[in-house]
Amino acid sequence: MPSVRSVLLPAALLLIAAAPVPGGTLEDVDAAVEPLREAYRSELTTLAARADAAGLAEFAAELRAQATPPDPLTLSVTPPPRSVRPALPPGDRSEETALRRDVRRTGTEYARELFQLAKRAGTRGAEEPGAANLAMGLVWEVLAADPDHPEARRALGQKRVGDDWLTPWEQVQARSGRVDHPTFGWVPKLHVERMEAGERLLDGRWVPADREALVRSNFAAGWEVETEHYRVHTNVSLERGVEIARQLERFHTFFRAVFPGFGLGPGDLRQRFVSVGRFPTYDHIGGKDGKYHVHLYRDKAEYVLALQKQVPQIAMTNGYYDHVARVGSFYENGPGADPRTVFHEATHQLFYECTPRFRLVGEDAHYWAVEGIGCYMESFRDDGVTMTAGSPRYVRFVNARARWIDQNFFVPLGEFDARGRVAFQTAPEIHKCYSQASGLTHFFLHAGGGALRPALTLHLEDLYNPAVRPEQVRSLDRLTGLSWDELGGHYKQYLVQQDER
Repeated sequence: MPSVRSVLLPAALLLIAAAPVPGGTLEDVDAAVEPLREAYRSELTTLAARADAAGLAEFAAELRAQATPPDPLTLSVTPPPRSVRPALPPGDRSEETALRRDVRRTGTEYARELFQLAKRAGTRGAEEPGAANLAMGLVWEVLAADPDHPEARRALGQKRVGDDWLTPWEQVQARSGRVDHPTFGWVPKLHVERMEAGERLLDGRWVPADREALVRSNFAAGWEVETEHYRVHTNVSLERGVEIARQLERFHTFFRAVFPGFGLGPGDLRQRFVSVGRFPTYDHIGGKDGKYHVHLYRDKAEYVLALQKQVPQIAMTNGYYDHVARVGSFYENGPGADPRTVFHEATHQLFYECTPRFRLVGEDAHYWAVEGIGCYMESFRDDGVTMTAGSPRYVRFVNARARWIDQNFFVPLGEFDARGRVAFQTAPEIHKCYSQASGLTHFFLHAGGGALRPALTLHLEDLYNPAVRPEQVRSLDRLTGLSWDELGGHYKQYLVQQDER
């Protein structure tokens, strides 16, 4: 994703030690990207002026939006369309078609050059810290300019089949005669007509939908909704299970776009930029069946009853990720049921299940980062086209500013970072600590236009990497080259500046 500098902190913050190693491949790639971006945006602006002159105001606005650098205070992902763009009419000599042809040509040329830089980062620079984040971030930019770039699609794990871009899993579903029904999810095509007529297949027999619902109201016999990466078990309804599974699939796409390095080693990264051998996929390693498991209960009472033996304090929660069983659990109705909780716990699951090995994360220190990134991802929003997170208006970030500016609450960062899980979760002012963790995460992701983002990403990678012992986790003062006192001062300044916007 594009890197945008904004004057939100002193210029010194833009020169932190989290930058690529001097003389490394990633530094060369990073230096070459920005001039390409600027030239492409300039060309889009010129084409927008032509569109205005031709009376195509709506198209001109689209081009200017595409030429505008992304908001530095949010993360934004727009997945490319799953279908191939239709060809422009070859015999059409209108100004609009000529302009659209030039827009496509410009995008294709930019994408070609940008992909070569992505490939350099993902092959020659694959061993350098941050390689996957840079290389795969550029892949998403390539597809924004040219959605049908075949090598970039392959890097995302998609292949053209007819007029669609499909993953290997989707190809298997198509070959087996299954379709993705908007209401019922992935089902055999031969079943669609009967299901739309109100029938359901239960234990090998077709029965009325209300009879199936009665049986599946017992959670043990509930519906199983399967998507490419998720398996949702629920006793709410088939339709609700499908809806949650779709939301989680979109969230998974967002996560993979903004944190592409998790579960992607140098060898896997290189494989995404070659045209032979194993086709790259975003395989989930954690579950036995290769899926993220999610349980959705009908109400809080069922949720508490199911989990209270293993988690005595479960009634105090609205969602829970069990890293031993590798299951995310939620409930549908009643006080506290909130979709934001789903994204919070799904974040824990996605980070943790990047490897099959059991480990304790943040047990002895750095636990704020574990909860902070979960709180940050609660701000996830999806309008069906573009997914975003990080809006400064989200309640967690509003509260973070209020804690410091209005209440003068601040735990010195050295002390805050030294807290492990128990110390963090049993703090007397736990809600205020969650606010500080949320605000700090926003700070590390967005301050200085994202200058500190590589450091936070590397810190999280260390925390979740089972090969890195707890005492080997690189702290953020070490990764940035700034003392905790300096980072604390910048953080307070960041909160004030955000409050004034």
